Amino acid sequence: MQEITIGEMLEHLRKKRGVSKERLSDGICSKMTLGRYERDERIPDKFVIDSLLERLEQNPEKLEFIASDKEFQITLYRDEIEEHLECGRLAEAEAVLGRYEKEIKKEEKLHKQYIRLKYGELFFAQKEYQKALEALRSALSYTGREEILTKGLEERLLSFTELELLYKIAETYYELEACSCSASLFLMLEKYLEKLDEKNEKRLRFFSGVLYYLGVLEKQFQHWERADDYLSKAEKLMRKEFRLQGLSDIMKARIQVEKQLQKAPEQFADKEKLLLALEMISMCDAEGMLTEEGIRLWENTVNQQL
Repeated sequence: MQEITIGEMLEHLRKKRGVSKERLSDGICSKMTLGRYERDERIPDKFVIDSLLERLEQNPEKLEFIASDKEFQITLYRDEIEEHLECGRLAEAEAVLGRYEKEIKKEEKLHKQYIRLKYGELFFAQKEYQKALEALRSALSYTGREEILTKGLEERLLSFTELELLYKIAETYYELEACSCSASLFLMLEKYLEKLDEKNEKRLRFFSGVLYYLGVLEKQFQHWERADDYLSKAEKLMRKEFRLQGLSDIMKARIQVEKQLQKAPEQFADKEKLLLALEMISMCDAEGMLTEEGIRLWENTVNQQL
């Protein structure tokens, strides 16, 4: 098999998708710098190449690159931050973010964007939604994507981090009860994600969440049929992907909507049993054993049935 360089790969993928140099490099590097990357006159930073490939709907994790010591250390920082945030260890995540931030130079905007994103997620987890919104909006500005919030996506390409930022901003608007702003942004993301291949990493990560929030927003607007349609799509998508996290919330919202639509009451019994099962699963530890909270839920359910 003939090997190709990073530059040849970038140029091939860009031309294959019919993307101009200006459009691909916008906010990441200059058109001239991208040209140098494609001609292999300059080797891009790992995180620059990742962002460019993500904008071309490629998954950089499937490709192997030789990283510098600094790039390797930053990758470790990011992995550690993600793990801490996922497990709710906010103080630990903030400590690693602080170490990461000290190693970043002023001009390294992609790193600064990621760091502001994660600070936004920290504030969000602490329910400091206004601070979260400020951090997330400032993060978008590092690659010139803040205009999306007022002018829409148009023909802009998005890296994974940029997409995650837009999703978190929409989610934060929802928590701030700015429903029209939240709905507008989630609708924009729905259109963007619908165009992607079903196996695309961005679509797999965000599409079911976008559909869920659109369903909940339609429920708040008392548009019951549209709410049911969105929530039904979100539920089917999560079942297809064998994902449990968030499925319970979707099904609870569907039950509320279906009651408004006066669907047959026997439908609720089976779904509520499944919801209970999902809650039980969420209360298991890493070895699949019920936690104390899960045991109490089980006992309460049994007592109610006696």
